[in-house]
Amino acid sequence: MASDGLNALVELLRSNPIEGGDDVLARRASMEAMAGMQPLPDDVTVEPVDANGVPCERVAAAGAAADRWLLYLHGGAYTAGSLTTHRTFCATLSRATGATVLNVGYRLAPEHAHPAAVDDAVTAWRWFLADGADAGRTVV
Repeated sequence: MASDGLNALVELLRSNPIEGGDDVLARRASMEAMAGMQPLPDDVTVEPVDANGVPCERVAAAGAAADRWLLYLHGGAYTAGSLTTHRTFCATLSRATGATVLNVGYRLAPEHAHPAAVDDAVTAWRWFLADGADAGRTVV
């Protein structure tokens, strides 16, 4: 039997499907609109950071360890998704793991051809390590 929380999530997704099909811009707009329906908990801090030109956010729920990290690369098939669309999910990850999340805002296709997103992920990872993160205490 599913939990009440899971049932509520399923209902939210059914009542607000991601629209757009093959239209990348419409799919992005639909994802952004859905993100606006997901409130960020009051006890979560979000700090914008520039990882050598890659926009990122440090997302931490209250009590998250400053020395335990999760580097998060959002879904969206490299064509959709953003820091905004996945911010609340990153907050949930932070709360569930007790880690601080680095949410990476990589460039999207088709405007930015492969390997732009991968290059951004590697750039963010290298910046992250240079900023003092311990690879041994990080999940990607």
